[in-house]
Amino acid sequence: MIARLLRRAGQAALLALAAVLASCGGGGDTPSANGVGQLAIRLTDAQGCDYRSVWVTVERVRIHRSATAGEADGGWQDLNLSPARRVDLLTLRNGVFVDLGTMPLPAGTYTQLRLVLAGNNGNQSPYANQLDLADGSPMPLSTPSGPQSGLKLDVDVEVLPGQLGELVLDFDPCKSVVRAGRSGRHNLKPVIRAHVNPVRHVEGHTLPGAVVSAQQGGVDVKSTTADANGRFVLWPIEAGIYDLVITRA
Repeated sequence: MIARLLRRAGQAALLALAAVLASCGGGGDTPSANGVGQLAIRLTDAQGCDYRSVWVTVERVRIHRSATAGEADGGWQDLNLSPARRVDLLTLRNGVFVDLGTMPLPAGTYTQLRLVLAGNNGNQSPYANQLDLADGSPMPLSTPSGPQSGLKLDVDVEVLPGQLGELVLDFDPCKSVVRAGRSGRHNLKPVIRAHVNPVRHVEGHTLPGAVVSAQQGGVDVKSTTADANGRFVLWPIEAGIYDLVITRA
C-alpha cells in the first residue's frame, strides 16, 4: 500500500521513560549576557531490524559550540548520567523515547555533540553494550571510541535564553551494527540523525507487525513496525511530501 501524504501536525502524545538529570558541568563557558536556556536531550530508534535487542549504555552527553573541538579542548558542557542509562534501542519505536536529561546551557548555537558510552568489562554478559541475536544469543557489541572520546555527531542547536529546547537523537540500530568480517564480532558504527525541536508526526493503524515507512525517492526517511494493535507512529519527521509504504510478510 502506497499513499502520498503531506502531514503537518502537533507533537505526538509520547511515552516518556524516567528522566534522569545528574550533574551538569564542563570546561570553560560561563553564562553570557544573553542569559541561560535549557536543552532536553532524548533518544529514539529510527526503525526495526532482525535483532532481538541492541543495548547501549550512555554515561555522558557532551555538547560544544565548535564542530571541530577536540575531546580535551575547553568549552564543553557535560550532562553526566548517574547511574548510566542502559537502553535497548529496539524498544524505542512508535513514538517511544528515552529522556536522557535536561541541561542548562549558556544561550548560543551548539554544533557538536558526543555520546560517551560505558565500556564492556570482561567477557560475561550482560554487557554494557550488547547485541542479542534473533535466537536470543547475547554477544558484546564493540564501540570503537565510544567509551573514550564519545560518538561524535554534528548538530545545529540554538539555545535561547529562558527557553527550553529539545534535541532528539534518532538512532538507526540496523545500519549502525556492522559485522566485523568473518570474526563473528559486531561493531557499533552509529548512524544517528539529530532533530531540533521536532513537532511533527504521522500516525495511524494497519495490520499488526506491518512495517511502515515514510520514503522520498524510494529511500526510507523514517520507518517503524506496527504494534500488536496495529498502531504505528512515525516520529520525529520533518514536514514534507512522502510515499507512505506499508509492507507485511
